[in-house]
Amino acid sequence: MQQEVAGAAAPNPFRRLLDDPGLAALLDYWCALRRQAGGQVPSRRALDPMGVRKLLPLVEVWRRMPDGRLRCCLSGTAIRNQTGCECTGLLLDELLPAAALPSRAALFLRALESGRPVAYHCPLPVPGRAHKTITRLLLPLLDDAGEATILVSMIAFRPAPLALGAAAVDPAAPPEALEAEETEFAPRTAPRSAAA
Repeated sequence: MQQEVAGAAAPNPFRRLLDDPGLAALLDYWCALRRQAGGQVPSRRALDPMGVRKLLPLVEVWRRMPDGRLRCCLSGTAIRNQTGCECTGLLLDELLPAAALPSRAALFLRALESGRPVAYHCPLPVPGRAHKTITRLLLPLLDDAGEATILVSMIAFRPAPLALGAAAVDPAAPPEALEAEETEFAPRTAPRSAAA
């Protein structure tokens, strides 16, 4: 049984879902960009790939197309190695099983429409790769017209719990997801470059 320490702050549920150091580093970087943008969603142009260079193999850039569909504009090499698929140039509906698409697309759109980070945890919905789970962080960015149509995403891959097994994965099951609250945007520590 966990006991509360007098005076200790309650654990932040959003940060708890981001238990991977890379996910936390990307969120901290985005939060620093947000502060530089006066508390608004940062611009795509503000994102410097060298500021997150160690994370790039696990990073994707997504864009909401005029028809509302989501296209992967760039996908890191570690994602290709883990999923067995080159995602760059593909639409989300081309990558996911039909049963998984509605819940995942809704999370991508929630991040864009709210202007807040969204994270989710679920089995990897890729045929033959269901032995892994992922935690995905979605961070909105503004395009050149000032519209939130771009997402920077990072994936942390983990082995699936043994109890799940490959046969027990239901791609239509909604992922465990959280949207960051306004008070959760602040980095845990002073801003640092993820490239260090």
